[in-house]
Amino acid sequence: MRKAGFILNLSRGFTLLEVMVVIAIIGVLIAMVQGSYMASLRKARDARRKSDLTQIAKALETFNHDRGSYPADDGNGLIFGCGDIVTPSLTACDWGDAFEITDASTNVLATYFTELPGDTGSRKYYYDSDGSYYQLYALIENLEDKDINVNAAKQTQYYDHTDCGTAAGDQNCNYGVSSTNALPTDNSHTLTPP
Repeated sequence: MRKAGFILNLSRGFTLLEVMVVIAIIGVLIAMVQGSYMASLRKARDARRKSDLTQIAKALETFNHDRGSYPADDGNGLIFGCGDIVTPSLTACDWGDAFEITDASTNVLATYFTELPGDTGSRKYYYDSDGSYYQLYALIENLEDKDINVNAAKQTQYYDHTDCGTAAGDQNCNYGVSSTNALPTDNSHTLTPP
């Protein structure tokens, strides 16, 4: 016997169109989150680079206070101020190694950095100095960063004769700090567009 009224269909599911709409919405949300996540990672790495250069600058100022001059560069963007200061047989300080001076018996006389910060991946920092000044450079990923220079055409400016390196090869740096008696643009490090 049938009851009068309506028949309830309990086996109804989602249509293909409804499932596709939900998948499309999820895809758009993932794309938005991933884009902002990647931008946040770039900004975090750039903040670390700026902090590293500030900390290295403080160590260089301490070295200058102790020794009466800044360490020279090695001609390849490294600090030439590690090792035996007495003999002297100083060597270049690799990024990631200790920035310290020793006597001829390798007794540590002064440690300026237990581990000199190095940039991530294939990138590197660049150091320039003749002993009377210093200039430090990095390659900032976020080209909209307020601390990098742009020209009137809104092109990022890079420092000539620097090498912050990338996986693609040599790359001029776009962020610099210096001692108070110099500017990042001094000593042939003029700003040019890419």
